[in-house]
Amino acid sequence: MVEKANPSPNRPAEAFATAGAIAYGGSVDGFIVDGTEPTDISIQDVDLNEGLYDTFSQSSSTSSLTVSIAGGEAFVFGSWLAIDDTTTVSLDASTTGQTVYIGWNKDSSNDVIIGTDNAFSSAASDTDQRIPLYEFDTDGSGVTNVTDLRQVGKKDVVSALDVAEELQVPAYADTSDATGAEDSIILVDGSGTQTFGLYSYDGSQYVKVGNSDEEIESIIASIITGGSSIETVYDDASDSITINNTGAYFDEDARDAIGEALIGGANISVTDDDPNDEIIINTSALSEEEVQDTVDNLLVGGDNVNLSYDDTGNTLTISVPQAGAFSDTDTDGIGELIDGLSGIQFDDGEIIEFGTGSDVSVRYDSANDELRWQDSQNSNDKMALDRTSGDLRIEGQFIEGQTL
Repeated sequence: MVEKANPSPNRPAEAFATAGAIAYGGSVDGFIVDGTEPTDISIQDVDLNEGLYDTFSQSSSTSSLTVSIAGGEAFVFGSWLAIDDTTTVSLDASTTGQTVYIGWNKDSSNDVIIGTDNAFSSAASDTDQRIPLYEFDTDGSGVTNVTDLRQVGKKDVVSALDVAEELQVPAYADTSDATGAEDSIILVDGSGTQTFGLYSYDGSQYVKVGNSDEEIESIIASIITGGSSIETVYDDASDSITINNTGAYFDEDARDAIGEALIGGANISVTDDDPNDEIIINTSALSEEEVQDTVDNLLVGGDNVNLSYDDTGNTLTISVPQAGAFSDTDTDGIGELIDGLSGIQFDDGEIIEFGTGSDVSVRYDSANDELRWQDSQNSNDKMALDRTSGDLRIEGQFIEGQTL
């Protein structure tokens, strides 16, 4: 590891490094050099490896009280500092606002210091010069918060008089110190009650021309307000506005919202079982009455069949108008039935055929409600069918193969 501090005690001042420190440092207390753009002082110093510079970046953990600070370049109180290795710094536990600085030991040569207050001499007659790098907060285990305090790059300090001289306008503490007839544009230096900036005269008063970044940020911060479960935090020092959601949205909130949005329709019920984190959707079955009505609409009576649905009594009656073997008393209809009858087959397989040319006549006896087959010659019954009972009566003798 190589570290350099120039000028520093007990070592000869290097002309180039000294001149560079004066040129770079100027009149400011100090600043950090961007590690990607090392100074010519570092580049021309053969002892240093500027490729290892990382702008004094920090590395910390919530499980450790030791932080690491990478190497880099800085100018502190007119002295050029450079270190090309990582430095570790130990922090106190459960402490907020612990600042880590970079500086140099005014009593020894090439002694670059990176550490907390305890690493520097602070006696009135022996004060080590330093500038801040980071501020750390810790708990019992490690780092809980880091604030970056580095001033990367030289911050030019320009006075109001320099600005007024460059713009060739008069400068005042307040617009009340100037007269409208004097100049149409003046510079207010901010030392009075009005903010720094240019003011123009509109014929009756001086009005500020535009707003600074700080004023614009303040205006924006004033008009952004938090709503329900929302808060806004304006950090003026870091020029940032943080918007926080103070009302976190949990799974339970989502389930409750869904449960309220779901509504059951016809034959559908919705139950929000909050303790078990369940939403139950039930498609309810048809009721008994709905089933009965459906069956009644489905069944339709056909020929000689009647249906009677008693909705109140929850009954469905199926009836036949006449309880005989035949319900059609029309002789023409019966005749059509007989004409279609080709014969009778007995259990032993014998068949009596009804032929077209047989000497048998068919008549309907309405008095006895019978259908009779009679010998065409003597009107004796050969066969009779009782319409009410359905019994078939055969008289006389039939010979196998005989045609009626």
